Amino acid sequence: MYETHVTVTGRLVADPETRTTGQGEVFTTFRLATSERRRNRDGVFEDGPTSFYNVACYRALGVNTRACLSKGEPVVVVGRQRVRQYQRSDESYGTSVEINAQHVGHDLLLGQSAFVRPGRGSEGDATADEAARQAYEDSFAPEDDAGVGPLVDKVTGEVQDARGQREGASAEPDLAPAF
Repeated sequence: MYETHVTVTGRLVADPETRTTGQGEVFTTFRLATSERRRNRDGVFEDGPTSFYNVACYRALGVNTRACLSKGEPVVVVGRQRVRQYQRSDESYGTSVEINAQHVGHDLLLGQSAFVRPGRGSEGDATADEAARQAYEDSFAPEDDAGVGPLVDKVTGEVQDARGQREGASAEPDLAPAF
């Protein structure tokens, strides 16, 4: 049934939804939209047609996906693809592309993310989870008036202040992204 393994990058169309199977298994679904960027004859980039995928995440992956992702966020999905045909109420036929996800994560090319290990389900872990979540949010908070957190020199690996200067240094280093 699932023969094709795929890796798809795109953005969530809506917030993930948690559902239950007929056997009582909980899973999370979301819709993913992706558009190919291509260069036209004039050398200008433009978006190609948009493809939509229905993604299903089971067990722990579904729980974590529901807790971490929201509408509009860029994600990478790895899983098994299935193309399904169905009949609409007006008697016409449609095609749906579904992915049974094995791995889901934020697309770090377009932003930053932090890993937080969930608790094991006891009430004591709720406090630890909240502390971890707060630490995650604080990691992106500005650290001074400039509104920029600490920077890392891509050559030396030294941590710099928000203005891009090492302690005692007067010249600003090249802080261009290293990609």
